Amino acid sequence: GSTDLFIGAYYGNGIDNRNVVRLPFQADMVTVKRSGATGATWRTSVHSGDISSFYAATADAANNIQTFNTDGFQVGTSANVNTAANVYFYFGFKSGTNFKVGSYTGNATDNRSITGLTFQPELVWVKQSTAVSGVLRPDTLAGDLTLFFINSARVANGIQALEADGFQVGTLANVNT
Repeated sequence: GSTDLFIGAYYGNGIDNRNVVRLPFQADMVTVKRSGATGATWRTSVHSGDISSFYAATADAANNIQTFNTDGFQVGTSANVNTAANVYFYFGFKSGTNFKVGSYTGNATDNRSITGLTFQPELVWVKQSTAVSGVLRPDTLAGDLTLFFINSARVANGIQALEADGFQVGTLANVNT
């Protein structure tokens, strides 16, 4: 959905506050994955401080993707983003007509609509800040089903539906605690 996308790679140096620069725009979401045995980490423009999230069932943490710059992003010293002599791959998106990042506070209410996207999404990702796995729902998934980022079976009562201006969530802890 995003009209603005960058992809690339960098070589880790282990130095804190490392800037990855000369990218074509300031991103609203960046993902980094090491070519090694660490999980991928990601950050959106609505994350606070220098906190990043993970695709796995890992709580948000600092010292990964620390901030977005006008022409790139900054990483810390976490092995997920900047170990010396390791290759890291990244991609980033900018918000636009068909791509949005946002947040909401869970309230454990079933059939709750999250609105304000200004378009009907074709894919929604939700990740709680605590150590639970992120989930996703593409528009091709039938019924009240949600898929996990991790290798786990699909489940009901998560992202229940994609709506004209957002999406609906159930009471699954991953989407509405």
